[in-house]
Amino acid sequence: MDPVHSQGVSACKPKVGIAGSAALCSVERMMSTDREGKMRGRWKDAVASGKNPCWSPNDVDVFVCGRAGRRKAAFRSVVRTIQTRMQKVLTRKGKKLIVEEEFEHNYTSRTSVFLIRNMRVEGMSMAISFIQVPEALHVGEVVEQFDLDIVKAVCNVHEKVVSMPVEVASKIWLGKAEVMDFVTQRCFPSTIEEKAIVSTMKQMRKFGGRGYRF
Repeated sequence: MDPVHSQGVSACKPKVGIAGSAALCSVERMMSTDREGKMRGRWKDAVASGKNPCWSPNDVDVFVCGRAGRRKAAFRSVVRTIQTRMQKVLTRKGKKLIVEEEFEHNYTSRTSVFLIRNMRVEGMSMAISFIQVPEALHVGEVVEQFDLDIVKAVCNVHEKVVSMPVEVASKIWLGKAEVMDFVTQRCFPSTIEEKAIVSTMKQMRKFGGRGYRF
């Protein structure tokens, strides 16, 4: 990651950074073990009851905000730069970077269409998704719109910092999560709102299987 991509008003508010389940996974890996590498807290309890508390995200979401995400041309330029750097690193390791076709998408909570570019490291099923966010100045603004509080963690790749509100860290430690209220514009959900509600419930079910209670 080029330092300029991680610049923002603070280390926890980069213009380009990782957020969501991948950042949460990193937080859990750090919380679940003590300095000696032994399991602790609810993760230790899970092991004692015969459960496997370790999980991996399905993908890594990299949000591109600020000037880099405002226009399609700027987004493509940033992604190309990161792609070139990744290819150089992987080539030295004897790996290939598989770059998929760019596509347009519209998350249910947004009104405008935006771009996504997925990449995969050879031999790994996990995708790295670069997501354009035209309306956000930094990744901190993106996570504020997330429907689950436990995924409001931001990873600044260049600074190697993962940050989140203290109350979110407490929720992760306890395994207790909250979901944003469903608010409809009318007395019943629109088609877009219905999709958002269904998407949220799927996320709740997924993280419920990972040890969280809502």
